[in-house]
Amino acid sequence: MKAFFEYSKNRNVQLIVTTHESRLMDFDLLRRDEIWFVDKDQSGASNIYSLEEYNERFDKKIDKAYLEGRYGGVPLFNFKS
Repeated sequence: MKAFFEYSKNRNVQLIVTTHESRLMDFDLLRRDEIWFVDKDQSGASNIYSLEEYNERFDKKIDKAYLEGRYGGVPLFNFKS
């Protein structure tokens, strides 16, 4: 990501990345308007929304809050033996 940001500094380019890696949600790397979530509803339709809607402080640990369910879109794991 940092290499892309350096490369694109004076260029009109865009990069869209999708991941399940919550540790990339970091204000040292991305702005609030650059972090988006996708959540599926009961019918299976996807809803997309930005972290910007939450007006979080810039010193907040976004990845931790995400895993605690603060923003929705959290994968639910059901481990059955």
